[in-house]
This record gives sequence, structure tokens and C-alpha cells, in this order.
Amino acid sequence: MNTQLSQKEQELLVLEIVDACIQYSEEKQMDFARELEDLVFVGKADTRFSEMVCKTIESLHSKKYIAGTVELVYETEMDIDTFEESTTDDIDFSQTIFENISITAKGRALMGAETFKEAGKSFMEKVKPVIKCIASTALQTAVETAIVAGMKAAGIPV
Repeated sequence: MNTQLSQKEQELLVLEIVDACIQYSEEKQMDFARELEDLVFVGKADTRFSEMVCKTIESLHSKKYIAGTVELVYETEMDIDTFEESTTDDIDFSQTIFENISITAKGRALMGAETFKEAGKSFMEKVKPVIKCIASTALQTAVETAIVAGMKAAGIPV
């Protein structure tokens, strides 16, 4: 995944992914975190993509675009000389917590036509390779459909 997205583009894409996971988990009566792990972070998803999604969810949560419990846990390393542990920049996906996740009214506003206008026509071209990192074809389709709808609502031909 070599696509460079701006922070706003990442936030918009991840909000669409979160929204699709919420809807899918509600339909299947499954846990959001489980759906995120099973549908987004396995198979074709690489670690950089998974970390980008997790860190963006954490950022969206701190900005009040997402509600619920978001706790990223980072892997630790043991220094064999001093026997001291230090935290790495790598996320420990098995320990990370996403509970009762929902998109706030502020988050819904960010997902509106105005943000798609700001992102511009090239947004879809930039996110298509990123969407392909999502493990589930059904979720890929849901995210792509939502983005196309947002762009059309903004008056951007797709």
C-alpha cells in the first residue's frame, strides 16, 4: 500500500471503514472489534494498513468523531542486557481494545458532502488501492459504494 493520503483523506476513509464494520457487525450480531480483525486486518491487509486504520481510529476518537472505548496497546521488547522492557511503535493487535464503537454526530458531519468536496475527484483514485487491502470483498464493496455515494452527493462525477 504505497498510496499517500492526507490526514483528512485518511480520516474520511477510516470513518467509512468503521461505519461499514459497525453496520456489518450489527447485521451479523457480532462484536465490532472481531469484525474489524476478521474483515479488515487479515488476508491481504498488511501491517502498515492495519496500523494506519488503528491509529486513525484512535485519532478520530480523541477528536470526538468516534465514541466508545479505544485503547491501542503497543508491543514491548526486552533488552537482554538490562532486562528492561521498552515499548515499540508496533501495535499489538491482539491486545488492542475497540468496544461500543459508534460514529458521533460530529463524525457524521465529517463524512458529509463538504469533506468529499475538499478531498476532490482524485480521492477515489487514491483510496481504491487502499480499499483493496481490506480482507473482505463484501466490506470492500460497502466502503467503495459509500465513498462513491458521498462523492456524488458532493457533485463530483465518479
